[in-house]
Parts: sequence; structure tokens; C-alpha cells
Amino acid sequence: MDFQKQLDTVTGALNIFDMSYLVSGATMLGVLVYAFPDLKGFVFHKDQVTVSIIVCIIIAYVLGIISWIAGKQFRYWMMEVLNLKRAAKIVLIGVCFGLILLFLKIIFRIDDAAFMHGYMLKLIQA
Repeated sequence: MDFQKQLDTVTGALNIFDMSYLVSGATMLGVLVYAFPDLKGFVFHKDQVTVSIIVCIIIAYVLGIISWIAGKQFRYWMMEVLNLKRAAKIVLIGVCFGLILLFLKIIFRIDDAAFMHGYMLKLIQA
């Protein structure tokens, strides 16, 4: 392999200005703080707002990198280990998406009727 390609890959992965890490990490941080309320005291400090902002950015960035690594491993597992065909991959992604929606329904305590009503409206509109 070309050394320049490898260097570009490593520098691209470690780019601190990559907003996708911060967005996915901030989302994960929000879910973790909501799911585990005791983390609020660790992350947010009333007396030191600047420290809280810096801590949130660092934690969000680290969680974003962890999400990126987990996503790469999941894709490798789906494509290499399971050796699924295209249709099976689409079904597996749909199941994973449904599980995420169910997890969000449980976390936010959404009523079953309201959840299914919104889900069916989106299904009909698609």
C-alpha cells in the first residue's frame, strides 16, 4: 500500500474538526445522561460553566470516536463474518433500526398507541 494513503487515512480518522464525531458523541452523551441521571453531577458543574463546556466537548468527542469504532466493527461483522446477501443485510438493518426506535420509546416513555400511530403514519407516507 502507498504510505501517503495510509497517512491520509490516519489523519482523516484523527481530525479533531470532524463534526460527525461531535454530533454522534453529543447524542450518545445525551442518551447516557438521560438514562443515568447520576452522570449529571459528573458532567455538568453549576459553579464552573467553562469547565463543564470543556468536559462536555471532550466526552462527546471520545463517545463519538467510540461510536465510529463500534460502527466499523458492526459493518465488518455484518459483511465478513455473516456473509449476508443484500436482501438479508437490508432486513438486518431494518431490525436494528426498529430496536433503536423501541429503545427510544422505552426511554422517553412514549405511549404505545401514540407510538404506533406515528409509526403507521410514517409507513403510509413512505
